[in-house]
Amino acid sequence: MNLHSLKYKTAIFIILFESLMVGLVLYQFDQVSFNMVHIQAKNDNQSVLAMMSDTCRFAIINDEYKELQPYLENIQRQKRIKTIYLSDRSNVIVASSEPGTLGRPLPELEDYGHNYWLRQQLLNKAGLVGTLAVEFSNELLFKAYKEGRTRAINSALLFMIFIVAVTILLVYFVTRRLSRLVDAVNAVAQGNFDIRIDSSGSDEISMLCKKFNSMTHQLKLSLEERKQAEEAFKRIFELSLDMVCIADIKGSFRKINPAWNTILGYQEIELLEKPLLDFIHPEDQARTLEVIKEKLGKGEPVFNFENRYRCKDGTYKWLEWISRPILDEGVTYAIARDVSKRKQAEEEKEVLIAELNRALDEVKTLRGIIPICSYCKKIRDDEGAWDIIEAYICSHSEAQFSHSVCPDCYQKFKDSDLD
Repeated sequence: MNLHSLKYKTAIFIILFESLMVGLVLYQFDQVSFNMVHIQAKNDNQSVLAMMSDTCRFAIINDEYKELQPYLENIQRQKRIKTIYLSDRSNVIVASSEPGTLGRPLPELEDYGHNYWLRQQLLNKAGLVGTLAVEFSNELLFKAYKEGRTRAINSALLFMIFIVAVTILLVYFVTRRLSRLVDAVNAVAQGNFDIRIDSSGSDEISMLCKKFNSMTHQLKLSLEERKQAEEAFKRIFELSLDMVCIADIKGSFRKINPAWNTILGYQEIELLEKPLLDFIHPEDQARTLEVIKEKLGKGEPVFNFENRYRCKDGTYKWLEWISRPILDEGVTYAIARDVSKRKQAEEEKEVLIAELNRALDEVKTLRGIIPICSYCKKIRDDEGAWDIIEAYICSHSEAQFSHSVCPDCYQKFKDSDLD
């Protein structure tokens, strides 16, 4: 039994509230009843005293005590009258319900318990003629009052028992569906999204059950979509040829895909247990830290950032990064691509271009109008000297001459030698 359950709390609250109300009603009833009994007894006793006063005044004025004595003794037989004293003006008892007190002075009259004295002075035109003192007992009235109070308490207890029974039934029927709803919520928390609650009716609990069923259905669909998305991401993550990773803002890897092992040669645990700066080329660490602080640390994405990572065999590879930080999660999602071959090609291209530029700088070209003698074919250089054509060309280009004789000249010079 779970005393923290809503139904028990509700039942206890209602019972305590009803008990308080019944207690207040009983208290008010007791006070009113007591006052009514007290007032009724006082009024009745005053009436009896007034009735006896007239008889006693007549008897004491006319000195007729013989008939008065039996009268007093007869009245004294009433259970609420204990003692009657009638004294004259000298305060001597002349008639009494206790014959042994006749002729004695009127004693001190003291109230005790439920007994109390009422006194009535007997007067005529001449003045005081005597005093009538009657001791009344309210024991019977208060006994009846106590019995009535007991009956009222018993009735209240029976009423409370009835209220408790009705409360328990009401709480049971009201909270039974809430208990089922709580059980359904616990089932959903444990992964059971197929559970449904009876939502028939149009009261507030039925509306709540309908909302719960709709919410559970939507949650199931969302979780299925999320699961599919996670599975798709996992497949892409694991099958990607690029290096995919999740890193925290402190500079440590949280998760990497298998491409890291393929490209750099490290096992996953080797990369996760060390800061990523341990794998970066010393010359690239300052640039990397600056990007992390100035870009990723402020929530800005980074595109086409390049640095060198050390492979397990000690060599370095160039990586090109695309990173996007999620500050709320404290992580950065990043993709790196091995661009070492491209960087090598770029370096080779730069070397080739440099070599070509250097070669072009060394090449000497012949440009413009060259002054040549029409007869001897000598050429004038920039300093005004005349050189043979072979010397001029050699000094202004990389060309070299090898002398030979063409067929026409050969024939010409051959014939000239024969002559």
